[in-house]
Amino acid sequence: MNISAANRSVLTSMHRVLEQLCDGDWSAVRVACVPNGIEYRFLACVAEGRRPDVYGFLAVHTDMPIPVDGGPLNLSEEQAIELGQLDPAKALAAAAAPRARRAATRKSGGRSEAALG
Repeated sequence: MNISAANRSVLTSMHRVLEQLCDGDWSAVRVACVPNGIEYRFLACVAEGRRPDVYGFLAVHTDMPIPVDGGPLNLSEEQAIELGQLDPAKALAAAAAPRARRAATRKSGGRSEAALG
């Protein structure tokens, strides 16, 4: 099967992100692109010991379907591109940062200062 340059790029970016989520262990991730009718599906298999962390991260930071049985990710092209654009370090830093508090607003009670005086 000939895989297009665009699909190869998606696979490479998916692998890069998943490898980061596996603490740089490139061998913990396998990705593939398979034809499914007129579209392609992108599959990602993560080593069993790494799945809880990887799937937990994806569940919190994306809308991707996480396999209930812990099997491989089965993504559409759009989902695969979204995964490849993730920046795990940035997402984790943003989640760890304290949330900004909203400034309290005072209620005027329906009366303006001009009406008072």
